[in-house]
Amino acid sequence: MKTIEEFLSAVDIRIYERGVRYYENGMVERLIRDGGHYSAKVHGSDWEPYDVDIQLSEEQEVKDWYCTCPYDGGDVCKHVVAMLLAVQNGKAKEKKTTPRKNKNKPSFSLEPLLSKASKKELAALILEHTKEDARFCANVLFALGAPDEQELSAAKEMIHASIRRNTHRGDIDMRGCDAICNDLDEVLETARRHVERGRFAAAIALALEMLHIGAKLASEADSSSGCLCDTMDYGLELLENAAASLQSGEPKKKQVSFDKILKIALNKTFDDWEDLRYDLLNCAALLADQKSAPKLSTLLDELLAAAGKMEYGREYCMEANMETRFRLIETMEGAKAARDFLSQHLNFDRLRELATIMDMDAGNYKRAEKLCLEKAETTSRNPYGSPSQWHELLCNIYRTAGQEKRLTAQLRTMLLLGKLECYDELKKRLQADGCWEQEYPSLLQSIAASRPCDQYMLILAKESELALLIEQVERNPDTVFIYGNQLAKQYPQRVYALCASQIRSVGELVQNRRDYHKLCSLLEKLIGYGGTAEARQLVMELRETYPRRSALQEELTLLERKAAKQL
Repeated sequence: MKTIEEFLSAVDIRIYERGVRYYENGMVERLIRDGGHYSAKVHGSDWEPYDVDIQLSEEQEVKDWYCTCPYDGGDVCKHVVAMLLAVQNGKAKEKKTTPRKNKNKPSFSLEPLLSKASKKELAALILEHTKEDARFCANVLFALGAPDEQELSAAKEMIHASIRRNTHRGDIDMRGCDAICNDLDEVLETARRHVERGRFAAAIALALEMLHIGAKLASEADSSSGCLCDTMDYGLELLENAAASLQSGEPKKKQVSFDKILKIALNKTFDDWEDLRYDLLNCAALLADQKSAPKLSTLLDELLAAAGKMEYGREYCMEANMETRFRLIETMEGAKAARDFLSQHLNFDRLRELATIMDMDAGNYKRAEKLCLEKAETTSRNPYGSPSQWHELLCNIYRTAGQEKRLTAQLRTMLLLGKLECYDELKKRLQADGCWEQEYPSLLQSIAASRPCDQYMLILAKESELALLIEQVERNPDTVFIYGNQLAKQYPQRVYALCASQIRSVGELVQNRRDYHKLCSLLEKLIGYGGTAEARQLVMELRETYPRRSALQEELTLLERKAAKQL
């Protein structure tokens, strides 16, 4: 865990800068603190604000965070950054502890009446309510341990009722999709309890049906919040766990579950979800036996032939097909035959990766290293610019094998390829070896030569290399408000001059109240750095330059009142 400042310093510079703009433009609203939990509404590109939640430890370290935005470019979005800045600047309000009346809660207690009612009367009430409420009906069946088929039927009706309830004029918006996902999750929770109780076939039936419905929902609803993806991942995880647990179960139940998975996987719904289709087939492979294995093998042949005719996604489908064959061989013939199969198909990256993992598990680190090095030499980065999985695997190999020197060298390689998270571990290892002071200068030079300036500056700030950092900020003046607080103590005049230049540039572009607010936020930062005189001069310039912009004049007046002691 990291403090807020440390956390923000590790965020991608572009995301950080956007988050700063969001915070300075007042886009964080209703920031509430409840112990270590913070929640807020953060405006973004959608017409409704996003919900952001952040959990801090007692030491004010960031433990967890979540945002409902659809950002998929990394772990941290600009909305989380904006909210953390608001928390850091003391903008949160304590949650009111005054209890509110629940409008839906009756003002009387039902317990006395229920205790007097007969079993027949209670059963009649329950039966009557199950006719009107599909959710209640399903929950009664879940709780009372109904037969598998009856339980599955009730679960399907519950979800279909949820879909009807959340469909408006033929469309399912984001909120409706999230509501349906909540109901899907409720059914999946029942499947999870079945796994815990050893009812693996029942869990498979429920998880499989929810995945099928979720796949249909993906093509019909607005799932941009990411809630549906989480539900599908959860359902697939449950399905895999249940199938793995049923491997040693009754042959008849295995056969029934195998057939169900195959039937669902072949549904047209998955024609555009080939990755999920093969995930399902991998689960089927776990349940295969001498009777059913040929059926799956024949299906894989047919899918492979179809993949060869595909215009898009051909390589992925061929690779996924081979992985399912590997799973089938592993189930039917054992680990050695499966590893031999992988050795014959190392041209597929996924199969090479599986071979590497099998070698690691078997303690054959030399062969695992060789498999990774052959790819790492030609594939240094993945499509997103981070070190490739081969470099990650090499780290795992050296760490598991206890090869300390090679691990240190690999961490350095990954750092220079852009994985800044390796820096702290590399530093600790070099310090433990007593060679940090010797290695540090050359390491810093290598980072400067190989990484973009924003990443280099993050390291300089972390190490308080202020002389080098101020030089970089002067070359990239738009970063002055990121590092100004740290630099102003040693280089005040240079920082003030950079801030003033940036504020004047922003002032030339302001057009509305939000822009004025942002401009005054920059002035407020300059005052915080100690540049009171410079801020006063800039306020005078702005008043004289834009005398007819009443909204700007109002914002400047508010700033002067807020910073009355400094000005």
